[in-house]
Amino acid sequence: MDSACELWGQASTLAANSHALTYNLGVCAESRGDLDAALGLYRQADRILGKPDDDITLALNRVSEAIKNRSKLKEQLGVK
Repeated sequence: MDSACELWGQASTLAANSHALTYNLGVCAESRGDLDAALGLYRQADRILGKPDDDITLALNRVSEAIKNRSKLKEQLGVK
């Protein structure tokens, strides 16, 4: 996955308006645990595409829920 993510990152400089590449970079960010970056990339892919997409919608919901759960856990543990 790392080599794919690296290639997608390089390709995104050539095709910055590709919703598919942006979505894939979101998958990469999510897989390495960077939920905030993943959410931003999924939102960007959604904006680029400009119409509903089931995969993007699922990713947005999944990452948003994970961020909420992370915040709840931090609150319960007293971590700021």
